Amino acid sequence: MRAQRGRFERKKMSNLQEQNQKTTDKEKALHITVNSRPKVVDQEVLSFEQIAALAFPNPDGIQNPIFTVTFKDADQKPSAGTLIAGESVKIKNGTIFNVTRTGQS
Repeated sequence: MRAQRGRFERKKMSNLQEQNQKTTDKEKALHITVNSRPKVVDQEVLSFEQIAALAFPNPDGIQNPIFTVTFKDADQKPSAGTLIAGESVKIKNGTIFNVTRTGQS
């Protein structure tokens, strides 16, 4: 009977660990806005390239597109500005991005 009780306690601990993991995962989820569309990401730092991909996931046939990325309400100083290729920004819930694309069609 003791062996069965030990198994139950281990199972109970496992369920508690799973719940803690789910809570941690939810805490990682950051809600941002990209081109007026809500997005959920799990990273605190996003690169110019990642933000451009969130805004324009499909290339639409434009060769060598050029992106302009602006942001506001970021979790850094300055909290608003413009990113160029290769740069990153530390985000928080509510960070807003505007991404425009130009290029030859």
